[in-house]
Amino acid sequence: MQEARRHGGAHRRRCRQTGFPIWGFPTNLRLGGDAATILGQLVEALKAKATPAFRDAVAKRMQAIEKEHAERMAGSAKLAAEKGTKGAIGAN
Repeated sequence: MQEARRHGGAHRRRCRQTGFPIWGFPTNLRLGGDAATILGQLVEALKAKATPAFRDAVAKRMQAIEKEHAERMAGSAKLAAEKGTKGAIGAN
């Protein structure tokens, strides 16, 4: 009984979900706290360690993301502008 209680308590502490929607994936560090604060601190730490090559790679990736976004928005606008044909199956 004591053995079951000891392992059960450890399991509950390890697996307790405390208000965050995603959990159960492998990690090497578990942090509890306000997500906005923690993410802000993480961004500052990454900025402090970022090399010029890393910053260039990030800038290129951001440009690619912005282009992809603009293309998706243009495609959505085109689909929204098409009124379609009565009785036909369409993307809208």
